Amino acid sequence: MYKGFGQPVWRQLSQSKAAPVKRYKHGCCICEGYIYLYGGRRQNGLKDFWRYNVAENEWEELDCAAGTAPEELEEPSLVAHEGMIYVFGGMMDSAYTQGKTPLWIYDIGALRWIWWQKTFSDEATKPAPKNRKGHTAVVFEAQMYVYGGYVDIKGPSQEFWSFSFDAQDWCPVLTSCDVGPGPRYSHSAAVYKSGMYLFGGLVGLVEQNDFWKWDFNSSTWSRIKARSGPQQLVGHSAVVYQDSMLIFGGGRSHNSSDNSLWKFRLTAQTWERLSPATDTSPPSKIYHCTIGVGPSFQEKHVDELPCSTPAPSFLCQDGVCNGQPVAALKGACCLNFSAQVPGHCSSSPGKPSIKNANSTNIEMRTFSVQSSERSDQLQGPTLLAPNVPEEQWGCENGHHLLVQLPPADVGTEQLSDNSVLREARTKGLAQGDMPLHTRDHLPEVLLIVGGKPLSEHGCISLWQMKICETFLKC
Repeated sequence: MYKGFGQPVWRQLSQSKAAPVKRYKHGCCICEGYIYLYGGRRQNGLKDFWRYNVAENEWEELDCAAGTAPEELEEPSLVAHEGMIYVFGGMMDSAYTQGKTPLWIYDIGALRWIWWQKTFSDEATKPAPKNRKGHTAVVFEAQMYVYGGYVDIKGPSQEFWSFSFDAQDWCPVLTSCDVGPGPRYSHSAAVYKSGMYLFGGLVGLVEQNDFWKWDFNSSTWSRIKARSGPQQLVGHSAVVYQDSMLIFGGGRSHNSSDNSLWKFRLTAQTWERLSPATDTSPPSKIYHCTIGVGPSFQEKHVDELPCSTPAPSFLCQDGVCNGQPVAALKGACCLNFSAQVPGHCSSSPGKPSIKNANSTNIEMRTFSVQSSERSDQLQGPTLLAPNVPEEQWGCENGHHLLVQLPPADVGTEQLSDNSVLREARTKGLAQGDMPLHTRDHLPEVLLIVGGKPLSEHGCISLWQMKICETFLKC
């Protein structure tokens, strides 16, 4: 199936620094190049909060002391919207949780938790969903949509709720009871254009492989019938990539999990099982998280942004930058900047910057240089020769730079001098010759985070696959 240049290959990303312990039934989401992870289960429930820097392959544990942080959560949902992380559900069942709405909001800029019910809700007059787990949450326009889940005592639920990010209010979504997925949990859901696509899960104790679409415009459910799709799945995960929905892992139980990757073409309504040509697939996983990084996983594009262009950033690994070998670029600059854009709140170096309410998510921006012969005309960081030793990396004001090597008569020790860095940076992009590549020209990365069976190592398992045009068209 996969032939020629661009063959996708899975690989496990090892961790050399502090990282979350191995777990399953956790929640994840992505915001501005960082993956946020909360809770899950190991031997017991967990309540630690982490973020993962995709470009640096590094984890950082975030302090939960500020504000009202969640407790131990299993199978919560996490979504991101305009600099806020919304964590819903997953509390342990008890008399305390039965009457509560478990929604917490994490302000990335303020590094602070807010409990929704205490801050925004009037319990006597405003309806809101109760605690549940195994539900799904997606974002469409300026609202979060939550479907299903397992509610203590009641069991599987078919409740459908929307939460307005602007009004900070819940509202039940009115649907016809005659047509729809019905009560279920441990299913998957993802948004494509004006539809939410829901697959599989548990109805009572029976695993499902049915496929449904919710149309946000007409407020109706319709069932999708397509041949040769996955078998019954629970605890799987789904993301939308361009015009396809990718489903990974899951199974009928902990003992029958799978590592299959399925692609459903949303326009052609056809399934295809994607099997790597080499034996590099991650192990079978259930109750994991799948995260898509890059422009084609995002709903909005750079040309829709109402703000200034941010500082560029690269995702470069294994000598490949922007999907091309570094040596072949004859000049590529690998940068990890914290974007500081008008309308953003400045944060400390190395921390993500938060957008204002009118801006749109930017995962990463890249640029390339056409020819190293024009480096004398450049204005900014320039090409890196391949295999540059670590000591030849420059660092200024907390930003890591790979800069063009200086002339032979400049010693390596001088690279640490800020004046040398500034001089190298002044030879940057030629405005007319080196166009700024937008989100459409970034390497696409699929990440599998954690899951059961638990990995042999102490830290959470992390598998990566780069997606390319060959992957999509084969």
